[in-house]
Amino acid sequence: MKTLKKILDKPLLMWMISLLLCGHLLSLPAFADNINDLLNNGRYWKIKEMLEAKKNKTRDDLAVLSFVEVMLTKSPKAHAMAARSKGHYLADFAMMGTYVKAIGVKTDKEKAIMLGNKLYKKLKKEAGDDGFKLYLIAEIAELLDKNDMMAVLQKACDKNIAGALNMRGRLCQWEKDDKKALEYYLKAADLGLAEAQKNVSFYYARGIGCEKNMKKSFEYSSKAAQGGDVYGMVNLAVIYEMQGELEKARSWIEKAATSEHWMGPLEKGYALINGKYGYGINKKKGYELIKNSAESRAGVCFARLGELYLEGEGTKKNIEKAEKLFKCGYIQGDHRSAYALAYIYKNIKKDEDLIAFWISKGKAEPVDIRFAFYEYQLNMIDPFTVEL
Repeated sequence: MKTLKKILDKPLLMWMISLLLCGHLLSLPAFADNINDLLNNGRYWKIKEMLEAKKNKTRDDLAVLSFVEVMLTKSPKAHAMAARSKGHYLADFAMMGTYVKAIGVKTDKEKAIMLGNKLYKKLKKEAGDDGFKLYLIAEIAELLDKNDMMAVLQKACDKNIAGALNMRGRLCQWEKDDKKALEYYLKAADLGLAEAQKNVSFYYARGIGCEKNMKKSFEYSSKAAQGGDVYGMVNLAVIYEMQGELEKARSWIEKAATSEHWMGPLEKGYALINGKYGYGINKKKGYELIKNSAESRAGVCFARLGELYLEGEGTKKNIEKAEKLFKCGYIQGDHRSAYALAYIYKNIKKDEDLIAFWISKGKAEPVDIRFAFYEYQLNMIDPFTVEL
């Protein structure tokens, strides 16, 4: 099982940079300007607190909340919330995001592109010099592979929109320009975007694009965690564990575990399975927490649960269930699951064609005509009906 461990144990904490989804609201009541400022600065948890405190939420409130739910919690309720305010450009943008990121629905790039094309045309007509709308256009343009993406994104960055600055940092990171990536992440982080703060913490912790600086890494992880970013909470727990402050590490894991984000119970479950952060090993409880996280139908949660069934950790070994869960994990965006399936077909089920099929899926290669039937079978799976 060591080979499988190497595949599945890649850090979940730092590299899961998600699509940033947010909006610019023109029609909220008295505190509209404040909401707009918070959106521009990426202070999403503050918006969530403000709007959830309202007793009678308007359609506009639901549209904004659908964005922050997609951005912060990856909660399945974001999809339903966006549907209730359908037609509002913020809600339509959030809906697009749920299909891209498999939040409460099965991944569906075709639906995302359909929504994106419609919204792209609408926002291009309306945006003018509105920095936030320009940022949204840039996000959509990236999905649609539009030629104007970088030009529009730069305009949004020039207006100091936190989401745009973080997006620019992500693109620089992909281009291996770490120094420039950190520069943009810092700008977004200092405006208040928790995801950017988490990214900055990672860069300082690893000395990427800068000298290693654990003091600054701790500072930015603390900001991200206190700003409600679940990855920031886990990152802070990792730092405390490295420093031997296990009680503080566990306190942040507990906060993450009680959040609405699937990452919290997933990380605590993994900690109980492996005895991390000073927890005593409790494989049964760890299994229950990871199974609970998989109720979100997030790809990485399917993969972790599949691993437990494959190895019989905290539950009875069940190869058939592991196989189904890894397939769901792949469908919902966890490409490591493809290699886990290749492992099963190589070492357990001994099927050369399926080994080749899943290795090709892991490499994101075009579908070989020989594997058309396997592709058809995969497309027929609904991750929302598979038993956990």
